[in-house]
Amino acid sequence: AAHLFASAERHPGKIAVRFEDEAISFGELADRVRNAAASLKAQGIGKGSHAALMMPSCPDFIVVQQALFALGAVVSPINVQYRPGEVAHALASCDIEHLILPRDYADRVPQGFAGAVFRDGSDPAGPGDFRLAEVAPSDVVMLLHTSATTGKSKGVMLTAANLAANYDRSPAWLGLSGEDTVLCALPLYNTF
Repeated sequence: AAHLFASAERHPGKIAVRFEDEAISFGELADRVRNAAASLKAQGIGKGSHAALMMPSCPDFIVVQQALFALGAVVSPINVQYRPGEVAHALASCDIEHLILPRDYADRVPQGFAGAVFRDGSDPAGPGDFRLAEVAPSDVVMLLHTSATTGKSKGVMLTAANLAANYDRSPAWLGLSGEDTVLCALPLYNTF
């Protein structure tokens, strides 16, 4: 999340995300992430919390995922096609405390799971009650579920260093610059 905030400082008016008819600048995206982080923090999510994210590919997925990273939570993106039994397995196998999802996904929350956090896209808390968590390179920051081709899905532990080695180097590997636009055609829950 620190990269997002740095980009917002350097280029606040530059477009970060386009979705349908919406264009979101880096400054606006950083503000949304700060507000979401403050809201999630107020609901008990913080450094080391295990939080699953089950949302369709939309700007709010990016906002919430970055807010969770900013809080130092361990993020588990969940396939939006999972049936309730698969969701229950994913939550149990990764020791998930909080499941963040849109209200229209309420029927996917496993019976008896008390950690559902519903998102409606607005965050009442302001950025004043949020601070970027310090995360060590060896800290597990993501539990990414496997595709379950040979059985039930498993959470693969990824550290901050693992993500940095992939995410931070990808633009150079692909020969991208700040002038390029990337079309995201794969589901965000797959960390694409």
